[in-house]
Amino acid sequence: MDSEIREMIENAHQEAFDVLVANREILDNLVDELLEKETLNKEEIAAIFKKVKKVKPRPAWTGSDSRIPSNQPPVALKPAKIKVVEEDKAIKKVVSKKNDKEISKDVNE
Repeated sequence: MDSEIREMIENAHQEAFDVLVANREILDNLVDELLEKETLNKEEIAAIFKKVKKVKPRPAWTGSDSRIPSNQPPVALKPAKIKVVEEDKAIKKVVSKKNDKEISKDVNE
């Protein structure tokens, strides 16, 4: 069992290494841009990574031929409600409401 796990880890490591080597020029371009600008926006990053050499997709691995991967998406998360309290300019997150009273927590803590 240990040798099988070791083989899986080594294969994954080699695959990651191969992807990095195949895309070295793109990664070097990213470094150059970051050294020049320090910060890149989404569009600039997308432009740099547009030329990435992708690996061939492979099926999801479940560890068993009888288990089929789910096609159900993950649970959608609702964004937290954040409110600015004017008196002390602290950002408060509404934790809960009981009897029309807000119980807030300071997000900066």
